[in-house]
Amino acid sequence: KHAIALSNFTILGGAIANTLANLRRKHPDRDGPIIDWDLILAMEPLTIFGAVFGSLLSKILPNFVLTTMLVIILAMIGQRTLTKGWSMFREESRTLRRSAGMELEMSPRATLAEPEDIQDYMAFQSDSESAVTGPSRSGRSGPATPGSSRLCCKIGALTLCFVGTCALTLLKGGGRMASPFGFEC
Repeated sequence: KHAIALSNFTILGGAIANTLANLRRKHPDRDGPIIDWDLILAMEPLTIFGAVFGSLLSKILPNFVLTTMLVIILAMIGQRTLTKGWSMFREESRTLRRSAGMELEMSPRATLAEPEDIQDYMAFQSDSESAVTGPSRSGRSGPATPGSSRLCCKIGALTLCFVGTCALTLLKGGGRMASPFGFEC
């Protein structure tokens, strides 16, 4: 039981250290931070919800139901991975047969042929992928800095999600701490 709490605390410390180390780093290929805050904002609330919901289910459901659910989920993920891998293998083999002796040039970045495609791509970029133009703090018009109010709102939303999860964990009680609502964990 103590190992779970220790590992969670270690993961939290590592995540904080990585965030602080990468906070001011720039992305090597685009103008913007290396941390994609939009992706974090989309994933983390669901990850936290899944962890909290899963821990509650593990207290309520019997072990054989949890094991059965785990086996079913792993089988589904395994089948999906094998299907995807097999289709990628067939496609790559087909491409290699077509080239038959011609040297393939691998590019780390796909090129968009039409200017309309580039405009469509730019329209759907996240805030952290593209530079948002607008008046800067100095009054000049130009790219907004990564420390703009939009970034602060995203970090604030993530912080609120974290604080809410901590509050719910404290309210549910557990261990030596009794729940104020009478829940038994």
